[in-house]
Amino acid sequence: MRRYALMVTAWFFLALCFNAAQAEISDGPAGAADAETKRRIVPVLSLLLWDEGAEAKWESCSSLHIGRDQFAAGVIDNKLYVFGGNSAYGNSNSLEIFDTATGTWTLGTAHSYSAGVEEVTGAVIDGAFFVFGAWGGGTPYGVFNFVEKYSPKTKTWSSLAPKPTTNAGNPALVYNGEIYIFGGYYGNDDMEDELQYTVVEAYNPTTNTWRTVTSMPQAYENFAVGLYKDTAYLIGGVYGQEGRYTVQLDVVSYHFPSNTWTTSGLGSLEHFHMFPYSSSAPVLDGKIYLVGGEGLVDPAGPLSEENVQPSSDMLIYDIAAGVFSRGLSLPEPRDDHAVLMHDGYMYVIGGRNSSDEDAHVNTVFRLSVDK
Repeated sequence: MRRYALMVTAWFFLALCFNAAQAEISDGPAGAADAETKRRIVPVLSLLLWDEGAEAKWESCSSLHIGRDQFAAGVIDNKLYVFGGNSAYGNSNSLEIFDTATGTWTLGTAHSYSAGVEEVTGAVIDGAFFVFGAWGGGTPYGVFNFVEKYSPKTKTWSSLAPKPTTNAGNPALVYNGEIYIFGGYYGNDDMEDELQYTVVEAYNPTTNTWRTVTSMPQAYENFAVGLYKDTAYLIGGVYGQEGRYTVQLDVVSYHFPSNTWTTSGLGSLEHFHMFPYSSSAPVLDGKIYLVGGEGLVDPAGPLSEENVQPSSDMLIYDIAAGVFSRGLSLPEPRDDHAVLMHDGYMYVIGGRNSSDEDAHVNTVFRLSVDK
């Protein structure tokens, strides 16, 4: 609406200039008047054409209390919720809440698990914030079953029925009153190679029960998931073990009503890309927005530690066309962060801005996606 109002104002101003110039044409030499008309109108027309992208600029918001990555995130009413993650103080059990009206962060009720968790994902149903994961417990120490709910009304946490499969690092998506958890992995300090899962499990908050859904065609991790109409789209990621990964370029989809997967004909990423799993990817007007993550410094180079780095790219997947385009890049690279959409703005929260595992950042950016 703001951009529309600017365009109307510009057209009105253009009309005034044109009318004034027309008046001069009737009083002066035709050649001079025509030149003066162009001199007045062309700059205004250029301003009008430029305005279409005038608001496409990332803005800085208030920072988190602590830098963190691999945390869970969600939106309830006018507030953004961030929980857990890895920080300079180790794994976190803290909850931070961003009020989009005042632009400020406050600390919510910390979880009773004082050791903290990371590699968690978040989802919101019926005004409650659900968190699934995680890394940071168990025997041996590593991935353990963590299923928790935060109620903003009572400002309390409660433990829920455990997942049938103990895993972490997997994105969540809400559809038809259930929360779907896709894939994930299991690992601990004693394991050399992690286990990757194809499992898809759905949680019903009303009955506090789980059910198993048709498995993914391939076990892979660090992918994004976005919902459009009755279909979930899985984008990016890798499968295999560290040091010998295989890149997942093809978009894969799951159709909820028919309980079926589609693995081809949906388009492909041009190059390797991994995405954060703190929440589902934002979807707007049939397009899935993929912001940051990890990409290749040299697209023709290997999947090496030096060549795989946090990215500032914004990739936009057009679902109907099955193609990717580029949006406005972030001010700095970002990985293991959260991307949330609310009230005409896209928020990018926390994460890491380099491959250094201790490069936790607390900065927050937002971009207007209003029409």
